[in-house]
Amino acid sequence: MTRYLKEKENWDEHLEKSREYILKSVGNKKLSTISILGSGWLLDVPLEELTIQFQKVILVDIFHPPQILHKVRNMPRVKTMEMDITGGMIEQV
Repeated sequence: MTRYLKEKENWDEHLEKSREYILKSVGNKKLSTISILGSGWLLDVPLEELTIQFQKVILVDIFHPPQILHKVRNMPRVKTMEMDITGGMIEQV
């Protein structure tokens, strides 16, 4: 987050394109749940739009920043899951 804040103007276009890509990818799919793997700070995740389209949005990360947990606490469609999706590789690093 510190790096993003220092270089915000260099990241904004990329993040916006990432959000647009995600929304285009889910399109009008008739699914009830979406999982975001490695959700992190949600900088590139169009969370509000996803909560409109899906009944459940699952944010998966090894650690959820307290600010993110605070942000989603009153969003009943959003669930957080702490999980190491690297299969233990993070321990090797």
